[in-house]
Formats: sequence, C-alpha cells, structure tokens
Amino acid sequence: MKRSLPIALLFSLSACMQAEKISLDTSGLEGLLLGSISFNASDGSTSGGGSTGMAPVMLDANPEAADGVVYINVHFSGLYFDFDTSLRTTDTPTVKVAFWNGSAWEEASNLNVATSISGSRLTVQTGLIFFPENTRVRVTVVGSTLHSADGLAGTQDFTTEFLTNKIGPRVITTRSGRFQSATLSGNDVVIDNATAIRWTKCALGTAADCSGAPQLFSQAQAMGACAALNSMNSGAGYAGRTNWRLPSIEELESLPDFERTQPLLPSANFPNLTSGQYWSMSAVGPTSTLAWSMNLYTGEQSQTGRATALPVRCLSDEGGNVPYSSGSNTSGAGYGVNEDGLNIAYYKLDLFPTYYFTPCVLGFSSVYTGTYLCQTPQTIAGVHSERVAACAAVSGRRAPTIDELLLILRRELSATGYRALDFYGAGGDSIVWSSTTAAGSKAYAVDFQTGAIKLLPQAESHAIRCLRTAAPF
Repeated sequence: MKRSLPIALLFSLSACMQAEKISLDTSGLEGLLLGSISFNASDGSTSGGGSTGMAPVMLDANPEAADGVVYINVHFSGLYFDFDTSLRTTDTPTVKVAFWNGSAWEEASNLNVATSISGSRLTVQTGLIFFPENTRVRVTVVGSTLHSADGLAGTQDFTTEFLTNKIGPRVITTRSGRFQSATLSGNDVVIDNATAIRWTKCALGTAADCSGAPQLFSQAQAMGACAALNSMNSGAGYAGRTNWRLPSIEELESLPDFERTQPLLPSANFPNLTSGQYWSMSAVGPTSTLAWSMNLYTGEQSQTGRATALPVRCLSDEGGNVPYSSGSNTSGAGYGVNEDGLNIAYYKLDLFPTYYFTPCVLGFSSVYTGTYLCQTPQTIAGVHSERVAACAAVSGRRAPTIDELLLILRRELSATGYRALDFYGAGGDSIVWSSTTAAGSKAYAVDFQTGAIKLLPQAESHAIRCLRTAAPF
C-alpha cells in the first residue's frame, strides 16, 4: 500500500534539506508531489489543479454605452468582452445578436457568428457585414457556454448594448447600360455598373426566374437572411462573395430608374418584379418601431413597422465593409443673385460640386443675417407643371430630377425638423416637387418631413426648390 507523507512532515523535510544542502530525487518518494499543491495567497487555503475557483465575470465590453460610446459606425467590427479571469481557449460560446424594434428585442437568425479567446478577452464577429442603421443593438454571450480556464461556467449572461449611426450614401446613377446580368459560381446576380453594387437577381425565396411568392421576413430576420448568403457554397459565399448584406434605404433607392415606365427596373435583368415594399437596413430611429422600405416597382417609400413581414433583395458592394460617403453638406455661406425680383441664394454641394441648390424654396427671398433666412414670400406652392415652369423661367435654372433632389435629403436629421442640412422649410409644406413624372398624371416628390419619396397626382399643390449646374454668379 502506498503511503502519503503528512503535510507538516513535508515542510520539515524541506527545511532540513535546505539546512544540510541535501539533494533529493523526488521521484523516489512515493506520494511526494509538491507540484500538485497550490496555495491561495489570500487565505492560505490549498486546492488541486491550479484552479482559482472563479467563474468568469465581465469587466468591460467594446462598444458599450456605459463607457460613453453611444453611436458606432454600422461597419464596426471590433466587438469584444473583457473578463476578470483567463478563459478556456477551446470554448465556442453561444452569442445572440438582437435589435430593438421599438417595443421588444428581436433576435437575428442565421448569423455565422465567430468567436476567439485570448487570455481574458473574448472577441466576437457577429457575421453581419453592417449592423442595421439607426438602431439599438444588443449582443449577448450566453454565460453557461463560456468558462474560465479552470472550467467554471459563467453564472449569468454577458450583454452589451449600443446604438448605430446613419451614414447612407448619395449616388447619381447613369441610366443607359447600367445593369449586367451574370451567373457567378452558379448563382445569379445583377451588376449595377453605375454603383459597383451586385444585387441578388431575385427576391429571396423565389424560383430561378424570380417567379412565385418570395419569402417574407421581419427587418431583424432580413438582416440574418442576407448574412446567411455569406456561408453558402461551403463558405465561399453566394456568387463567390462573402460580404452580402441588407441594403440601406439610399442604396435601395439608387436601384430604380425613375425615368422608366413602371416597373422601374428592366425585366431583362429583374424578371417577374411585382409591386410591393422591400426591406432596407435603415431604421427611422434607434427607439422607433419603424424602418424604411421601398417599392422597387413604383419607387415609393414607406416607414414600415419593423416586425412587418416583407421580401428581401440583398447586395454585395465592391468596398466590402469600407465606410461609404454620406450627406449633402454645403460649402461656403451661399451665393446671392437677383432673380424673380428677389434675392435668391444658392448653396454648392460639397460631395457634388457642380450642383447649386436654393436654400429656400422658390418664392422666398433669401436674407442673410449670420445665416440665410427665407423671407418675403411670393407664391410658394403650385401644381406640378406651374412650379417646374417657374424654376425654368430664369436662364440656367431648372427643377431638379428626383435623383438630384435626393442629394440634399438627410434622413439622419431629426424628424421634428426639415431633413435637409443648410436648407430651409417649404413655407408650411414639407413636400417638394421634382421634375420627374410618371404615368397616370403623377410626379415624384420628396417629403422632407418624413424623408420619403412620394408619387403624387400632378394636380396637387406643393413647393419646389430650384437647381443650377453652373455657378450662378
């Protein structure tokens, strides 16, 4: 029978060995396993296996609103959790990503979440190329699936929350020869040569010729549905791409050709397109129950309940997860000229420097008192044909097309104001005509209160904002 030496005897033996300079081969002493004993410096207790006896406790996360990180870019990818102890490196903890839909948290499904552990840090890749815009996001690590290096599981879930910003792009698309259909790695796509965006040929869930009823998703589910394309073809991704995602509302509105007879997309590239809203990743606001959707058949947009079931069309852009340009900031303080017996100012757009828009709608005089104010109104609103003609009454001035009018729209601005930075309200009417007409005696307009594209009867009376494409001075 093997015998173990008492602990007290071991200490005595060790002291004697030091005093007498005795060398001892411990392999010859049965039960003398000094390497298996650990000492807790805090209380003098001992335990086996080097265990600290501590379950992981989260110290911090990035991003986290509590740290003052309120808004992050939608392409943010540096998500991590820090803990008070080293973690077991072989763990693949369960991670849940959810979005606030204005009344409840809704979890995104089909995400190819990846995690890595180094020391006491857990890094998370959510599987999303972009988070949804203007959204409150919650990322949760299920505590029971994460262990300390000693094998003790977390006793609670670990959560971080943050808000995403709104950085929708602005593009002007050329209309002729834009679209190119292609089959890549066995998957059908449509390449928009004007924006370098690749779109799924069909709505998700339809047949190969885009016929049949599409699959319907809530906005949170739509995020996961597009992300799932990145895991197809044994990880090579749909059509050889792994950056598929849900489009922003600005990207979605770059797709239709508003000069076409409905449908606004060519059937040769987008067959069997039917009228109906498609989801974007753009929420109206972080706490709003609404997000933006668009009818690609008619070009109209809506603020739709985020739990509503809608079809989805996904995109892959050339930039991958590189931030895209945003906004319509103006340069200079404006340029004043005398037109229509009024002092009319023009702002030049920073991102599109050949475009000069009036900060006031037609019919106002622009008065500069540190900033431009719209005063001395003449006729503000009118039927479509009259307002378009009024813009063209001065040489070099005209009404903008719907694509041009969208250049000054800023949906990220407060809904309580006028959603066009450096541009002023329309004299009580937030709806502004474009020059673009449609069948049925209708024309396109932008509601700068809500941020929506509208298709309205031309007989309605609304304001107009004029444009020059050369310096008006």
